[in-house]
Amino acid sequence: MFLLRLLLLMASAYLLYRLVRRFLPRSSSQELPRGGGASTPLVRCTQCATLIPPETAITRGEHSFCSENCRIASVR
Repeated sequence: MFLLRLLLLMASAYLLYRLVRRFLPRSSSQELPRGGGASTPLVRCTQCATLIPPETAITRGEHSFCSENCRIASVR
């Protein structure tokens, strides 16, 4: 008899938990970003292979660099 009561109590607690979660608003940190947005193409640094936005890349000819240090290191 005790085991049946315990099982019913656990089932009702779970159902109550699910019911409460259904009506509570989700926080923005739990929501996953949806695909379909405009994605920015990234360029790869010639020296260290880091992916960077093209507007922050330092370009020399057809080579792109993430920093002056990588640009100088590739000359050596």
